Amino acid sequence: MAISILNIGGHPKDAIMYAGGTMAKHVINGDRVCTLTPTHGLSHHGRGIDEYKSTGKADLEALIEERKQELFEAAAELGVTDVRFLGYDDEIVLPKEEIIKDIAD
Repeated sequence: MAISILNIGGHPKDAIMYAGGTMAKHVINGDRVCTLTPTHGLSHHGRGIDEYKSTGKADLEALIEERKQELFEAAAELGVTDVRFLGYDDEIVLPKEEIIKDIAD
């Protein structure tokens, strides 16, 4: 009997790095696997963000889209096709009701 798995990683890389093997195992077993990340994960990547903040030359939207695409491609390597990227800023201090509702949806 197939089960449903929801993997939530705070940042896109977390969703893959910390549970990639487990997700792949469940895909192989025929389980339904969804991976979700609520944030874009860019506040921890100083070079791109510093460039954006100091010069305005980096395209923040392009960086976010690149992170999203990397998540989708990494998940596909594991066989996971249900990927959710909410794209919130990851400089969040406390959980916000809007984010919680989006995760629940």
